Amino acid sequence: MVAQSIRVGSVTHHIRPFSMQRDLADLADLIEAAFGDDLATTGSRMVEEMRQMAMMGPLLHLARVAVPPMRGYVWVHEGRVVGNVTLARERPDQWTLSNIAVDPDMRGRGIAGHLVDIAVEHVRQRGGTQIVLQVRTDQPVARSLYARRGFRTYDTVHEVHLSRSHWPVILRASDPMIRQLRWSDQSRLREMVIENMPPSARAYRGLSEPDRLGGVWGRVRDALQILSEQRDRIALVAAPDREPVGLISLTLRRMARWHKLELHVLPAYRGCVERHLLQALFARLGMAPRRDIRATISASHPEALCALQRLGFTSHRVLEQMGREL
Repeated sequence: MVAQSIRVGSVTHHIRPFSMQRDLADLADLIEAAFGDDLATTGSRMVEEMRQMAMMGPLLHLARVAVPPMRGYVWVHEGRVVGNVTLARERPDQWTLSNIAVDPDMRGRGIAGHLVDIAVEHVRQRGGTQIVLQVRTDQPVARSLYARRGFRTYDTVHEVHLSRSHWPVILRASDPMIRQLRWSDQSRLREMVIENMPPSARAYRGLSEPDRLGGVWGRVRDALQILSEQRDRIALVAAPDREPVGLISLTLRRMARWHKLELHVLPAYRGCVERHLLQALFARLGMAPRRDIRATISASHPEALCALQRLGFTSHRVLEQMGREL
């Protein structure tokens, strides 16, 4: 798709494809201006990393061999990048929109809407049939913009956080319900991950056809990789009747500032095993490096949110995950 000019009021603006070498430093400034509070809340280093990459200059062209190129469009006003949308192809038929940002001084002029429209057309021309994005629930203007363009909410998720200084002290005690994850749990694990999703989310997470299982299988593979990375991850299952009905895993990110926690429980057992899994996990942390711990939990699993809050986790953000069929 070629660059194009759009007249807003008496001023002509320019939309063109994003270029890593030309636009990365300006995009970092835009993201910081548009999402500064969010970045501070989540402790994201995205802007810092973008600026470091921008300093590579011509070497960015070589870096594209190892790093997937960023795709998207920017809105240029008086030679300055004031709007952006980033595109990523998740599967042959599905794309993600992210970093939909507009300079605070330029908001209310339809820039975000134009960028989303051109991104949708980009996906359509390349054979995409699904587009997904996420937006904070406390941003009604953005949510309305996406809804007017056919996006519908398929899940609401809570990003929760536990400070490294607030890890609970739990003495390790034998719990007959809890055991280590095994290779033989694979089929049950897949069932668990699927059933843990709200029905509205399954079409957007790769479940409608056997050859479109990338979304769910990505999660299954992540969990099963724990078996060969015992030093870096801890994975436990709740199996009151031998078969797993709940899974908890903690990825120990030794070089990062936070560890990643995941918690899945079959609907019929919710409210019964979350506390057991969490207590068993923290009792096994031992000499694990102290980091903040983060988790993303669907609002459709309130029992998990309650169990995490009782251990001291607090909510950072609540996000609506939205999708559109083309």
